Amino acid sequence: MAAPNKLGFNELCDSMQIFLHFPDAEKRILQEVKKSVNKILLSSAQNGGRLPAQVMSDYLDGKQNTLERIKVIVGFSYGSREKLKQIFKAIYPDDTRSYHKAIEKDAQIRNRIAEFLVNPDSERNTVPAFVRKSFALPENWIELLQDKKYLERIAYGNMQSLYSVSIGNALEEEINHFVTKLGYEHQKGSVKIVGGKEVDIAIPNTDAPKIIIMSSYMITTSSAQSSRANEQALMQDSIRTHNRLPEQLDVSNVIFVNVIDGGGWIDRRKDLKRIWQSSDYCLSYSRLSDLENIIKSVMP
Repeated sequence: MAAPNKLGFNELCDSMQIFLHFPDAEKRILQEVKKSVNKILLSSAQNGGRLPAQVMSDYLDGKQNTLERIKVIVGFSYGSREKLKQIFKAIYPDDTRSYHKAIEKDAQIRNRIAEFLVNPDSERNTVPAFVRKSFALPENWIELLQDKKYLERIAYGNMQSLYSVSIGNALEEEINHFVTKLGYEHQKGSVKIVGGKEVDIAIPNTDAPKIIIMSSYMITTSSAQSSRANEQALMQDSIRTHNRLPEQLDVSNVIFVNVIDGGGWIDRRKDLKRIWQSSDYCLSYSRLSDLENIIKSVMP
């Protein structure tokens, strides 16, 4: 079968969608939001009429949920986890543990950090005034920590990156199902000819692939897209080097395919174009059916 034409860059852009809708993935992430709310909710037992610093200390004593609760508190205060980590290191310069593990495991440290979060001036000798001011909690923070609807909004905000990853995984699953339905064997894993990098799909296998497929979904833009574009270019260089080897002259070339979509990529056209240029074929999810002819042109 003759090789199909590569989709033009403008055609690719026109076929892309800002959002991809995968109901099962949506359902899973909504369930995660509910679980997250339960992890960060302040119970009436933890409140119990105690002093604010005691309430904070009890709240941070969340066992495996301590880090999730720290995220909520620094969000309330307009601080950041990175800044809180530096504050911890300034207060405890000899403690080599992760700051959230120290808070989780050590009641004395937890009490002192709780006091700082409720009353930042308690560390006026260690933390500069400007940094202290950025950790000012709202006066009603205890009530907010007991408000499920409010915490649900926070959980949605905290899960933006997880949502993007979940939809990306769903896109990869769709491609897997598509290739399986066509009847072709395939594997996911490390492939030697691209420097040992892990690929999403290698047809028929990772040891001697004929087709390598990568997929990506981005809902928003980020600097990681430039890194991915650079990585794809290096992978294509490796594939082309492999295809030029003497032992490959009488064998069909390995084909590199990218399936890419999402508003983040649409808005990052420079990086998107690098991936398009680095691919033998570059498709959006709406053009996934084109993959059948691509595969059939390479595989017997």
